[in-house]
Amino acid sequence: MNAADNKAIIQRVFDELAAGNGRPFIDALGEDILWRIIGSTDWSGTWEGKAAVRERLLEPPRRTAGRTGTPTATSAGSRAARCGS
Repeated sequence: MNAADNKAIIQRVFDELAAGNGRPFIDALGEDILWRIIGSTDWSGTWEGKAAVRERLLEPPRRTAGRTGTPTATSAGSRAARCGS
């Protein structure tokens, strides 16, 4: 996969997020993802593995409105995607 392929994937994921569809984002996560949010807020912590990220980080905000943040997701191989601005 080259840079253009990666860019197309990320563009599609963000287009779908903008349309209210989070499934492509979850699908794009690697099974070995390590998601870390630095700090001492309710959002702070480290989640290892796609299941942990989905179940303990992404699902709770659906039930708890009002949280905001700019998480950075990284996975093995030094690939990273920054969500937000």
